[in-house]
Amino acid sequence: MGNRSRKIRKEKIFELYAQNLELVKRHPKVNLEGERTSGYICPLCNKIYDKGAFSPEYVDQLTEEHFPPGKLGGSVKILTCKICNNTHGSELESHLKEHLITQDFLKGDSEASRPARFLTDGKFDIGGQILKTSTGFHFRAVRQISNHNHFDKLFRVEKPDLKKIDITITGLYKRRKAEIALLRIAYLWLYSEFGFAIMYNSNMHKIREQIQEPEKKIIENLRSLELDYPEEMEGINIITKPKKLQSYVALFKTETNSTVRKHAVFLPGPTENGLDIYSYLTRNDKDKLKFTKLDTEGVLYNPQRVFDYFEYWTYLCENATNT
Repeated sequence: MGNRSRKIRKEKIFELYAQNLELVKRHPKVNLEGERTSGYICPLCNKIYDKGAFSPEYVDQLTEEHFPPGKLGGSVKILTCKICNNTHGSELESHLKEHLITQDFLKGDSEASRPARFLTDGKFDIGGQILKTSTGFHFRAVRQISNHNHFDKLFRVEKPDLKKIDITITGLYKRRKAEIALLRIAYLWLYSEFGFAIMYNSNMHKIREQIQEPEKKIIENLRSLELDYPEEMEGINIITKPKKLQSYVALFKTETNSTVRKHAVFLPGPTENGLDIYSYLTRNDKDKLKFTKLDTEGVLYNPQRVFDYFEYWTYLCENATNT
């Protein structure tokens, strides 16, 4: 896509969400006034922009946001500021990609390499790589990342006993940061469908805070599921049962070179104890969840539907509780 086409796409996204912001501001449930409440708000850091923020002269210009990340099969639906986009790319998305590639490798699906450490003969600590090729797994020792004394003694003095090698794949990622990257995708997907109305769910402040500060455990028991959902369910759903797991859930795919995965990432509803879902959720809940797919066509620009984010929750969850 050329620069002109990208500019047109960014302008269309800007106008759609600027219009949505105005509709939210005028809704009877909202009291939002002031000259700095018009334009486009970065959904991650809440900075406000006018159209001038497309200019590369801005240090923190508005940029196209892929979710899932482009390298994992995502597409552009919204804009985020350059700082949030770039920072989260290195802080979060890289960890998710490495986590998924390592999973591929461990299943034998990927003809790639992973960083590893080898404890040879019970006493030699060697760093290097383990490679998967069409002929099997291969070990490659690298002196620069090994204990030099061990490396020299093993390969220049001793005769290594290749039957006694303990392998640890060290990876280049942190699992929690990979989970926060999935949370970020789900949050942006929810925002792309419902717009600025979700800002009035106070639990979303904690979600954004966790995304912005991944080194902190703001949400203690953060987790998601890999779930083989029907294709037509992809997008934003509400879980109505069991009651303790009532929440919004984003169903989406990630794609690596060898694997397509389907993720279910949970987001708290607008209730006082909404964040408790992360403490209750376990992998054993996969078969207990009752999903309702949400129709979001027109929500962003229809004045009658601009607060459907809350209307859906009230209708579906209260009905589920009372039946």
